[in-house]
Amino acid sequence: MSSQGVDGSGERVGPRAATGEALPERELGSIEPVADRPQRTTRTGLFPFYAERGVDRIALYGHEARALSDALSALGSLYEGDVVLLPALAPAVLAEAVRANGFTPGFYPLAEDLGPTDEVAEWFDESVLAAVLTHPFGTVQPRETVDSFGDRCVDHGAGLIEDATQAALSTRDGAAVGTSGDVGLLAFPPVFRVPNGAALVPGEGIRSAALRNASVRDAFSTEDARYGVSTAMQAATTVPFVSSLSRALSSVRPSSWETGSATAYASTNASMSKLSRLLLDHVDPEWCIAARRANVVAWRRELADREGVTPLFDTDPRGWCPSVLPVLVESDALADRLPDAWPSLDPVVLDGDAYADDRGLAARVRLLPVGQTIDPGTIGAVARTWLGDR
Repeated sequence: MSSQGVDGSGERVGPRAATGEALPERELGSIEPVADRPQRTTRTGLFPFYAERGVDRIALYGHEARALSDALSALGSLYEGDVVLLPALAPAVLAEAVRANGFTPGFYPLAEDLGPTDEVAEWFDESVLAAVLTHPFGTVQPRETVDSFGDRCVDHGAGLIEDATQAALSTRDGAAVGTSGDVGLLAFPPVFRVPNGAALVPGEGIRSAALRNASVRDAFSTEDARYGVSTAMQAATTVPFVSSLSRALSSVRPSSWETGSATAYASTNASMSKLSRLLLDHVDPEWCIAARRANVVAWRRELADREGVTPLFDTDPRGWCPSVLPVLVESDALADRLPDAWPSLDPVVLDGDAYADDRGLAARVRLLPVGQTIDPGTIGAVARTWLGDR
């Protein structure tokens, strides 16, 4: 196993300490609803993309739960407290990561836009070590939301963990999402077809030496062989979408969201695979963003005249890279045909009276795939299969 999970010099100069003017966000232009797919760019590789957007250190992992474990360990040396606040609809495996590291997960309710409610202040007190703010499904929380949430953390002596595990490649004001807090978390399977892969973006107070779980395998593994080098390279970069519902479903979310037990958390104890690391050096981030946005436009066109299925967000924010398109559905029959957004929630949320609205929201939100391997011209056929004729 390699110890080279942390890229950079190891000096205490994190994203928030970077000097110089921020690089402007590259304009992709508006994506018009056309059948043609966006053209590839000449710029490839994930890590140059992030370096241009304010990330000067990045630690690599097999799974975001292990990145969270290192984040909590590092923040434990900077802040006091034993409670880690998570959004109520966080995948249960992240709550298990909190418990496995000796802390207690707390859960704050969410508004229908999946941001914190106005009552979030009630969940902060002196027991809070850190609080997690999530950018759901690739969307970018407004600057005022991030600033307000960060101010609450400062007021209570707590660390801010910016969860961009569903928002890889998304940016805000030219900077990568995940660079505003003490720590940022990223995950790559929601956007790229890779066997595994997550990252931690350390802020200025986080020493690289504290990130003990960060690692990349030295050699290809049996799992890499099963995944298939040729299949993986095609899925991550070039293969056109084939109208297979099973393949569309597999592009919606990582399989690790399916369960939330301690056993599931234990299964995340793996390094980033060598195949994942190789593939991430060859992806085309800007083409990926443009292709995903084009598919969102195609889905919105299909949904415009349909009743009972409404995009969760009215507009598509500048800078976002959608991992999926979340929709609100009205009928149980339709909900049963589409992938649910939160297949595994923590028992505290499932049983708590304070989270009735969150459970109700989870029951109504479903996901539509927008992966770059999908041709926008095929979305009409998929929509008719899943949603029926207009």
